[in-house]
Formats: sequence, structure tokens, C-alpha cells
Amino acid sequence: MSTKTCISSPTPYASPADYLARVDVRLTGDLARDDGTEASPAELLTDPNLAAALADASGIVEACVLTSQRYSVADLGVLTGNSLAFLKRIICGLAVQCMRWRRGYMEESSYPLYKEAARWLDELHDGREIFAFAETARAGLPDWQAVTPSDLWRYRPTSVTSNPNWGIRPNRRAFPAGFGCSGGWDR
Repeated sequence: MSTKTCISSPTPYASPADYLARVDVRLTGDLARDDGTEASPAELLTDPNLAAALADASGIVEACVLTSQRYSVADLGVLTGNSLAFLKRIICGLAVQCMRWRRGYMEESSYPLYKEAARWLDELHDGREIFAFAETARAGLPDWQAVTPSDLWRYRPTSVTSNPNWGIRPNRRAFPAGFGCSGGWDR
């Protein structure tokens, strides 16, 4: 068995500064330290525990949105604007829970940012929500093609369309030999 190829991003999709812009610094300052003190915002920018939580959260996002090749790591890396802000918000919300797990809090957080991030991640995984790529937005639209009269003759009937209990489609009726459809449509 050969070794698989890793396609994960080498860096988190959100930085500590992105996290501090979205999460209450007092909550994170307490969770980042084990000695009972609270880390300051400046200390959190270089805190290894917060960096690890952001990397963990980024891995969780990849595990969910790379399913079925709906998105790729390259797609996530080129997000801009509001979709990039949305990705960062999801990662920061998940990182709150990762920081709680680090401290041994195993129950699910009631922190609103985490709850919404988990919901959005489920929606992205299931395809009910998307990141703003034109190709992804088009993927959910129905496609149609006009049917021509020759198509009705060319395509084979299915077990449903040929079921004698439901009748026979007009384009599948038997016609007398020789002159096309004379008399065949009214049988």
C-alpha cells in the first residue's frame, strides 16, 4: 500500500490577530494560560496555545469542506473579501472550543461564536451553504436542455415509460409498414 499525498495547508487560515478581532480577549487570555494568570492581547499574538488551536480549527474545516472535493486547499487559500472573513469567523469559533478542550472542558461550549461556527461548518459540509465561488454557486442550479422531436425517437424507453400497465408513449406505438405515422397515433 502506497503512502497517501497530504493536501493540507501548511498554515492556519486565521491568524491570532484575526482571532482577537472576533473573540473576547478575556476568555482567551484565561484559557491560554495554565498558571491562573490571564494573557494580554499582545501576549496572545505570539501564544503557542492559541496558534495550535487555530491550526486545529483549520484542520477541522479542511476535514469537513474537502469532502467529495467540493473545495480544495487552493480554493480556501484564494478566498477574498467577505468569504475570507466568513472562513476566519468559522475557524475562530472552532478555536474557542479547541482552547476549551486544551483545558479539559469536554462539554460543548455555549459560546455563541462556537455554536454558529459548528452550525455553519455542518451547512458547508452538506452543501447547504457555500463559499463565494462562481463555480460552486452554479453547481446547485438545475440544468435543462430542449427536447426536439427527433430526441423522442432516438432515446430508448425506460422500464417506466414502457410499462404496459401505464400505457405506451405515443412515440413508441407500432406503425403500419410503409408510410410513417399514418394511423399510428390514434390506436
